[in-house]
Amino acid sequence: MKILIVDQSINTREKLNDLLNNEGYEVYLAQNVTDALSTLKKVKDISVVLSDLTMPEMDAMTFIKIVRKNSKNKDLSILIQFCANECIKELKESGKDLGVTAWIPKPLKKEALLGAVEKVIGRLTNNYARKTA
Repeated sequence: MKILIVDQSINTREKLNDLLNNEGYEVYLAQNVTDALSTLKKVKDISVVLSDLTMPEMDAMTFIKIVRKNSKNKDLSILIQFCANECIKELKESGKDLGVTAWIPKPLKKEALLGAVEKVIGRLTNNYARKTA
């Protein structure tokens, strides 16, 4: 499975890259929206986009609107990372309309991230299933 990580922080990108690579995912990194859109055009079969909510060029909601305009991205799963101090209730409503698949709070916890990714792509592990049962 191919996952695109969009985050301006190199430390976050590297941490997520290591974590997801170790789980067997093929990971692509984008430091901004421009890079992410370019990667989505070039790389076929990306299944999941994991994006930070707040980015320098544009916010994640605007990014998602652009991504969803392309019919090849209609089934793309989009996970959004957010900080507790962000106005998440209103954003979740607009995100739902745009097709945000899941919201993941920061700081990112390995179990929460992998659980969301695995659930989204239908690869729930026994360990995650036991934790949520």
